[in-house]
Amino acid sequence: MRGIAMETDNRLSENAQLAWVKMFERFMTETALPDEIQTLNMDTARKYREWLVNSDYAIKTIQSGWGYLFTLVKKLEQRHGYDFGMDKGKFEPIKDKRDREAKRVSRVALTEDEVNLLANFAVPDEKLQHARDMFLLQCYTGVRVEDLPLLLRAGNIKTNGEGVTYCQFKTQKTGTTAIIPLNTIYPAALTLVNAYLDNCPISDRSAHSEYNYTLKEIAKQAGLNRVIVKTGQTGTKVKQESKPIYELITSHAGRRTFITNCQRYKGMTPSEVSIMTGHSDETMITQIYTNKTHEDDLRTLNKAYERTTEKQHPVDTSTGNNSEDKNSDPVVFAKWLLGVLDIPVKNELSLPVIVDEIAKQKKKIISEYGVQRYEQIKTFLGLGLTDEGKQRLNVLFCQGLNRKIKLRFVGFKQKFHKL
Repeated sequence: MRGIAMETDNRLSENAQLAWVKMFERFMTETALPDEIQTLNMDTARKYREWLVNSDYAIKTIQSGWGYLFTLVKKLEQRHGYDFGMDKGKFEPIKDKRDREAKRVSRVALTEDEVNLLANFAVPDEKLQHARDMFLLQCYTGVRVEDLPLLLRAGNIKTNGEGVTYCQFKTQKTGTTAIIPLNTIYPAALTLVNAYLDNCPISDRSAHSEYNYTLKEIAKQAGLNRVIVKTGQTGTKVKQESKPIYELITSHAGRRTFITNCQRYKGMTPSEVSIMTGHSDETMITQIYTNKTHEDDLRTLNKAYERTTEKQHPVDTSTGNNSEDKNSDPVVFAKWLLGVLDIPVKNELSLPVIVDEIAKQKKKIISEYGVQRYEQIKTFLGLGLTDEGKQRLNVLFCQGLNRKIKLRFVGFKQKFHKL
């Protein structure tokens, strides 16, 4: 079956097709099914689905392998006239059980400091240098790995009347136009583009797997050791594990790094970033690619706080100090945040009052947030007014606001109503 399967989809790399075919062959071997075209039927699909959800494959691999089976069947029917009678719609979808927060944390994006560490690393040989440079280009421009040859094509490089050098091309995956400045946002991008102009070292899809493997090795040697608590799902089992970031890096981390850092460090909006990445709207930017942390949410809220309090509390030009600084008093921040949430704020609101209210609402908080979050809340508030306590209290309230806005958390107002 492998021979006829491998000829069905020229949009995928040979390695990708072979991976799905090998997965299906493993299934047939373990279930003692004959390696014949006639094996493809609804009963086999049912058994394959059951085998997948009980396997040790990651959930994304399972979903892709399940989908590829029906892609294969459809193309065999179209090209060779078979009629397998297989309908994916008659099966319940194989679901990713992880919540949005777990998926977000599992996606890898480097900080600017980590990108700089990689850029300054003394690469020991030419092969590693080429891979490192291509990944840096992805971090500086956000291109997908398959679009690197387009980024490095001399005919795509232009300079406008204001001296901005940029690259413009249609992305291979979606056909949308990407316009990427090369000498303004991350000027190092132009240096690398000039160094590899019309000479991309990763121009073949078959090289992508080796590229990903090499990136992990480079990141390890460069000292990218930040630990990420990753929530994974194999089959139907969800579990957490801690891994150094170098084990999780792939080429797509470069694109996610660019998207995240343009917003985190450069102050760009999702709509502005989407022009460079070739996305037709902001949805993919905001929901999938941006690797926001709660500290990013806090930064956004602090800016909003500064805007809302600027008129009420003008800066004293003689001292340069604001008359009420939320960053030096977590209770001030808490009062402001409760006001944003339209919750009545009492003048006597204090840290002990908040701690007392948390204790009273233990059952409700555990049922809505979980035991781990409750313990975090209790610990953070118990830190009092130390510098660490102030920072963590701010982050804590930030998480509450984020949950209310994005998830329409109804019980948040009720929980603090008695304050």
